Amino acid sequence: MLQVQVLLAVRFTLGLLLAASSIGKLIHIARFANTLRGLGVRRRFTLPLALIFTITEGCLSVLLLGGAWTVPIALAAVSLFALFGAVSLWAARYRPGVPCSCFGVTQEVLGLRTASRAAALLALSLLYLALIVVAGQDRASVETVFSAGLMALGVILLSRWIMFLPTLVSLIEHRRQGAAVLDLLEFERHPATQVVQ
Repeated sequence: MLQVQVLLAVRFTLGLLLAASSIGKLIHIARFANTLRGLGVRRRFTLPLALIFTITEGCLSVLLLGGAWTVPIALAAVSLFALFGAVSLWAARYRPGVPCSCFGVTQEVLGLRTASRAAALLALSLLYLALIVVAGQDRASVETVFSAGLMALGVILLSRWIMFLPTLVSLIEHRRQGAAVLDLLEFERHPATQVVQ
């Protein structure tokens, strides 16, 4: 039972992440086309290729969430994340500064961070493939699907917080420094600290 829950949680996690990525790219398709242009794709091919990638991600997300053709879809997800990782590493080496546009609008550039994220998603899709082989294609109860969906949502939220953690720490440090300056200014203006002449 736990094995089926983990399988469903991994499947939902991958499906929801691919859905978010494809929706973000579709909304900001011109930015993703510019990313492809930055990678060296000829201008006339950037929009069609951007649409192909976006539609592929969208179809994979729907098929993952629906549980259709589990082994071929798992293999397609493995291939997609391996491709994203390879492109990120190649861009880090030969085309530094190309914007990622991984989820539509991001300020992140293709490089080691995006490659490590693709590697984590590759590992997750390999785990999904292994669980399919080990667990078979068991039908799950409504409770199992619901708890697996909650687990997937928890994994996504946790990963987003982990990715946001460096920014959060930076904001807190900046706030503390700013608060210290404000405290010093308030101290200097406070009537008790004024020197009577």
